Amino acid sequence: MLNGASNKVLTTVPTGSVTGCDRDGVAVNSITNRIYVTNPCSDSMSVLDGATNAVLATLALPVASYPYLVAVNPTTNRVYVSNPPANTITVIQGVDGK
Repeated sequence: MLNGASNKVLTTVPTGSVTGCDRDGVAVNSITNRIYVTNPCSDSMSVLDGATNAVLATLALPVASYPYLVAVNPTTNRVYVSNPPANTITVIQGVDGK
């Protein structure tokens, strides 16, 4: 986590396997204060609480391998994850992760 004003690292939160993979997918729902991080090497997505920095869940994504970018619609609380190898987008309900 970074301090947006000073660009200083506040804390580091471990999420998913990173061996050989880059983290490119991070999105924030500013209404629910949830942070979504894709874990390409473990075909999952971590959900963090923005207030406590705790990992609330690690969701196994029902998609082809390598979830990549992620975006959030805060109004509908839907999370969109790109799956480049399959040329698909996975849509997840932000409340329950289904």
